[in-house]
Amino acid sequence: MTVAVIDSGINPYHDIFQREQPNVTPDVLAEFGIGPDQTISLTRTGDFDADFANDNPQFDAIETGKPYWFEGTNVIGISFDEGTSRKILPDDAGDTHGFGVSSAVTNANSDAIIVFVEGVNEDSEAWAMTHPAVDLISTSYGIPGSPPLPYHWRRASPAWSATASCTSVRPTTRPRCR
Repeated sequence: MTVAVIDSGINPYHDIFQREQPNVTPDVLAEFGIGPDQTISLTRTGDFDADFANDNPQFDAIETGKPYWFEGTNVIGISFDEGTSRKILPDDAGDTHGFGVSSAVTNANSDAIIVFVEGVNEDSEAWAMTHPAVDLISTSYGIPGSPPLPYHWRRASPAWSATASCTSVRPTTRPRCR
């Protein structure tokens, strides 16, 4: 199961994402077009600031629209957010943006591969909705139901068209699908 999470940041240093034997195999890397130069090896001493300072050159090298794998995790990240100085990561160790949704996926299925898609914009949603290796999309836009923006459905893969008719009126109700 591969879940694309569209949000503003993820902390791949967090213990919940670490795996002794990740499910990100060479075949998965090939599916996403991830080469050796797109593998980020995280320093993991438990001191986020020191670890990030050590790894900062790897994060500085992240290119918009290009996926990267965080070695030792089931997390792949891609950024479509030109306005951030720290691609893929939250602003600091205390920033929880992206953690709630991504950790919920991990808690529900520890074998799931999370493809973190940074940037709530047309490019991020179009990429997630059309990538053939993505099985499910989760969003966290801060509005009830986190619906995608209407113009994004026009670019979505035909496989996603069935979900376009599902709506939730209130966050406490179950989605109604036609």
